[in-house]
Formats: sequence, C-alpha cells, structure tokens
Amino acid sequence: MPTVPLPGCTPTPLAAYLKALGIFRVLATQCPESTPHVYWQGNAFILGSTLDREALTAFFLNRYSPAPLVAPWNGGSGFFPKDNSTALKAIAAST
Repeated sequence: MPTVPLPGCTPTPLAAYLKALGIFRVLATQCPESTPHVYWQGNAFILGSTLDREALTAFFLNRYSPAPLVAPWNGGSGFFPKDNSTALKAIAAST
C-alpha cells in the first residue's frame, strides 16, 4: 500500500493539523475504497491508502466535492426572511 508524505500538514500550527484531519475525513467519506490510514512521522503527516501521489492528485482534481458553505442555523444562510444574505448573494453572483 503506497504512503504519501504530506509535509505541509504539520502538527502545529492548529490550522495545518486541521488540514491533515480534513484530508483524512474527505478520503474516508468520499473515497472509502482507498482504505485510508494516517499517522505522523516527525512533523509530517503520512497518508497510507491504495492511492499513490498521482491518484490522490487526480481524486482532488476530478472527484472531490467540498462540503456545503451554508447551514440553516448560522443566521446568514438565506433560509429565513431576516437572515443577513450579503455573503450568500456574493456566492450566488460569483462565477
């Protein structure tokens, strides 16, 4: 099973750590056939799966589907008449 080191996903700062967890979550939910497993080796996040570096890149370029940007409980989603819909209108008007 190939391993792909992701040195940009370090244990610190917190944002880089969360990025690593996000990559694992996306693969586990959207590409379960890759049977991902992860571990840290020093300051590098190591991804083990059936995907090599090229297949991982192809997954994120062609198959990855980002999570929704809005939620009905956040007060700016546009689901309710009094919501602040400025951000939602900007997203809808973008290309």
